[in-house]
Amino acid sequence: MIKYIISCEHGGHKIPADFQAAYSGYGEVLKSHRGWDKGALECAKFIAERSHYPLYYSKTCRLLIELNRSLAHPQLFSEISAKFSAGVKQALIDDYYLPYRDELENKIAGYIDKGHQVIHLSIHSFTPILNGEIRKTEIGLLFDPVNQMETKFAEKWKKSIEKEIDIWRVKFNYPYLGTDDGLTSYFRDVFPVGYAGIELEINTKLMDTYPIHQISNWVLPPMGHK
Repeated sequence: MIKYIISCEHGGHKIPADFQAAYSGYGEVLKSHRGWDKGALECAKFIAERSHYPLYYSKTCRLLIELNRSLAHPQLFSEISAKFSAGVKQALIDDYYLPYRDELENKIAGYIDKGHQVIHLSIHSFTPILNGEIRKTEIGLLFDPVNQMETKFAEKWKKSIEKEIDIWRVKFNYPYLGTDDGLTSYFRDVFPVGYAGIELEINTKLMDTYPIHQISNWVLPPMGHK
């Protein structure tokens, strides 16, 4: 039996009270795509409500600590939080990073231990222009092409979206590679059998044209039984 899990690592740009002084003057940056994934959490909540599958999300700003990167990744801390002391950085890992990732990992492990397969859908959005480059797609589906379960599900998902709205361009492993350092890549290593992780990337330009509930409805994944 397949069990689904939905997550959203960049659901907000919240800076906890203890760190607000360090981020004074960075308001516009925090609210930009550098600080969060606009619309991603609303989409994740919509999918979770429609499918009745568990949702895990964080509203903590990625410029405090990046939940979608490994501990060794150079972008785990931003140029702001990188200046914090070693003790403060460890506290961020202990208080924000590990609790979020451990909760997801424990849920996945529990399903797999009971003989289930897990499909983890991680919901994100991306800015339409990055470093002067226009991203020429509306929807990206990121996965590991070597993983047959991920590939088959991504193919079904692409067809499902294109059936709902055929004017959107849906691309595989764009604007990023599904094998890049990230939460799904980490879980593939932890659970080499029984786990499939796919990231949905939504171009934020769509949110200037369509209501978020409509976008969410069009990108609903082809879920199966619980």
